[in-house]
Amino acid sequence: MTYWLGFRCVKCGAEHPRQTPVGLCPRCDGILLAAYDLQALRPRLSHETLERRAPRLLARWAELMPFADPQVMEQASLGETETPVLHAKALGETIDLPGLAFKLDHYLPSASLKDRPQSAVVAAALERKAKVVAISSSGNAGAALAAHAAKAGLKAVIGVFASVPEAKLAKIRAHAPSVLLVEGGMDAAELAIRSLCARSDWFDAESFINPFANEGEKTIAYEIAIASGWDVPDKIFLPLGHAGCVIAPWKGFRELLDLGLIERMPQLIGVQFDACRPIAEAFERGADDIRPFHRQPSFSTTLMHENPISGSLALRAIRDSGGAAIAASDDEVREAMRLLAQQAGILAEPAGAIAFAGAIKLRRSGRIAAGERVLCLVSGSGLNYLTATETGGRVTGPLTLDAIGALDPAALV
Repeated sequence: MTYWLGFRCVKCGAEHPRQTPVGLCPRCDGILLAAYDLQALRPRLSHETLERRAPRLLARWAELMPFADPQVMEQASLGETETPVLHAKALGETIDLPGLAFKLDHYLPSASLKDRPQSAVVAAALERKAKVVAISSSGNAGAALAAHAAKAGLKAVIGVFASVPEAKLAKIRAHAPSVLLVEGGMDAAELAIRSLCARSDWFDAESFINPFANEGEKTIAYEIAIASGWDVPDKIFLPLGHAGCVIAPWKGFRELLDLGLIERMPQLIGVQFDACRPIAEAFERGADDIRPFHRQPSFSTTLMHENPISGSLALRAIRDSGGAAIAASDDEVREAMRLLAQQAGILAEPAGAIAFAGAIKLRRSGRIAAGERVLCLVSGSGLNYLTATETGGRVTGPLTLDAIGALDPAALV
């Protein structure tokens, strides 16, 4: 039985039926979010019911997924399961935050959190009999969409900016989609895909154009809740670009609250790069509107949305949770990457480490108390972006076996 009602506009409140074409609200161009009959579902969904189920990424939460036919979730799946939460006591002690933990989404099949939204997008495409799915991407979303589309037998078109890192482009091309190289940045690539989808019957997978993406990504919240024994952390740090990684978990936690499965909303802290921080800038000035931000040079190519259409909704979500939108410098993110790798064994790309960079920054400034329980999302693997990874340790020159035989082992440690 499905409890999915259809879609509701976050701007004008208009309700739209299930078969509404993907896109913005037909009445006001607001963002559409999937709506559920949570009142009817509440007496039927308990902690025990959910805990007994297999930890499948989407299927465990079937009643809270927007599909009439649950089989499409399996058809789109790469077999992904829920990702672990790692309690990092030693690293927490380094930054005087003993309640530190990490949600390891770089363990997902395409090495980033983007398997969450794109598995849901492909499931929706199957249910709607689409043949082609399309998205703009800085790398990870495109790779995830291409992978899930290949599994489901769909064609994929991926728009990327011309300077996309080679490793990410190779990861996309491995699944043999059509790749469109676009001059300019992420916003230009997004406009290109939206234009092509408007002139075709392609299924547009763009964040916030396609409401199904949020439904996959909100499982971050569900998994954090169940992994914490339904007592959620005090603060959750999340990467912030197009803002799906903040808005979707906020929606997920709101649904859990309405269902009576958790008792409070955690504070959500979205972290942008200093080089591109339109949402953090709006939060700092207490505004509800987003001013276009001219991207500055950075060692990261991800999270670089200069004028995200979801910015106002991100601010609403962050403020509703009692959280904040902040920015971190490249050097702060590099430090977070180094600490993750060398003290917790976590190899993260820049966008995968930025949440932790934000936590370090707020702890040092006194905005996090030492006794708080803090969770940071690791959203992508360092294998996606090895050129940004700082190496450490010692490397010897080439040694013969005879030379190694005369070497004191203590000299290597």
